[in-house]
Amino acid sequence: MLSATDSQHFADVMTVNLKVVSKMTGRNKDGIAIDCRKLDVTDRYMELLRLGTIQNKAIEAKEDVVPKRFGDNRHSPEFLSTIPSEVWINESASVGSEVVAMRARDRDHGYSGLVVYVINYNNEGDDCFKIDLYTGRLLVDSELDRERTSRYVLNVTAFDLGKPQKSASMQLTVNVRDINDNPPTFEKSFYHFVIPENVENGTSVIRLRATDIDEGENARLIFNLEGPAWDRFHMDKDTGLLTVVGSLDREVTENYALRVWARDASLDKPLMSSTVIYIRLEDINDNPPLFGLTQFWVKVREDLPIGTVVMVMSARDPDLGDGGRVAYEMLEGGTFSVDPVTGVVRLARTLDFEQKQLYNVTIIARDQGDPPLTSVAYLLVEVEDVNENLHPPKFPDIVASGSVRENKPEGTLVMQVTAVDADPPGIDSTVTYSIRDGDGIGIFSIDDQGKSYFFSY
Repeated sequence: MLSATDSQHFADVMTVNLKVVSKMTGRNKDGIAIDCRKLDVTDRYMELLRLGTIQNKAIEAKEDVVPKRFGDNRHSPEFLSTIPSEVWINESASVGSEVVAMRARDRDHGYSGLVVYVINYNNEGDDCFKIDLYTGRLLVDSELDRERTSRYVLNVTAFDLGKPQKSASMQLTVNVRDINDNPPTFEKSFYHFVIPENVENGTSVIRLRATDIDEGENARLIFNLEGPAWDRFHMDKDTGLLTVVGSLDREVTENYALRVWARDASLDKPLMSSTVIYIRLEDINDNPPLFGLTQFWVKVREDLPIGTVVMVMSARDPDLGDGGRVAYEMLEGGTFSVDPVTGVVRLARTLDFEQKQLYNVTIIARDQGDPPLTSVAYLLVEVEDVNENLHPPKFPDIVASGSVRENKPEGTLVMQVTAVDADPPGIDSTVTYSIRDGDGIGIFSIDDQGKSYFFSY
């Protein structure tokens, strides 16, 4: 609101709106084109004074004559030497906060000594600052963001109200001081990696990259690994390098989900963000097939038919693919055989207790990995005897007779008897003889060949 007075009369109050807009666009927020150079402050004041003179019937002519109240305008405004050319302000400064007071003086008197202030240049072309027309107080006019604009160069001009109008300009640099208002940002929200399970300690997995658009300590990042995998992986707090530090075993843990935090080094209120690293271990043929026992024992009858299953020799390999596929073989086979796929042990030849009672069979389990791994188990087979004596000995006749003279000496062969056994040749078909009862017990004897001899009393 503007008003003019000559100490006797007052002019009508008039409002003058001043707005500095972008030099590039020449438009304000409403899209209205404005040429800042046409907004001459002194001309507006002069118009008000003339209007006041006419309304109050002053004798002053309406020509373009300077009223006496202006006096001689001999001096230009001068900014005070105490005003800095560069100032700092926090980016968190609220709208309306004072940045600096731009004070200028004019040694003239009257209106020629009155000074008003405007910003007639802003290197960023925005309206983050405004200046009080009368006091020269530079104020924050909108929210600041150092990450968008960290430095403003303003040209502040002080005009006097004399005729002709005189002015002075001063360049002011406003630096926006950073506050920690931006958290760290990772390049990705998650990462996927596949590494072999036999990777050596110290192997690098990834160097995480995160950025913080703040500056100084507010932008220095500290990395931290969260979770129970600290004994398997290590995160360098300064570089973000993830390395393997412990032995890995896919058969124990195949997948890892590692959460990594990035925290800025602000001492006030540090901000942080996180990402997840998913790691899957690739299988390596590092496990040999394993039998349940290293030694097995079984009893079998000697009369088992060929092809009978004696034992199932099963081995387990926890590796994947060919590394977990097991094949079986037998050392020194012959009596027994093993299925290469199932590990089933079968009888391949007839058993005979009388010839061999114990077999020691070696079974090898071999996976198909590269290189293949093996393990060995031993099978002890004990053969049980089976009574094969199916037929009793038979004499050709129920009664066999013979004679001997009474004067024959002791040991005289009296006769020979023969019995036949229908069992297969062997111990079960071998016949032995003995005298069990009868009147001749003690007088006659018989040997294993069935020969009877005479003994004297």
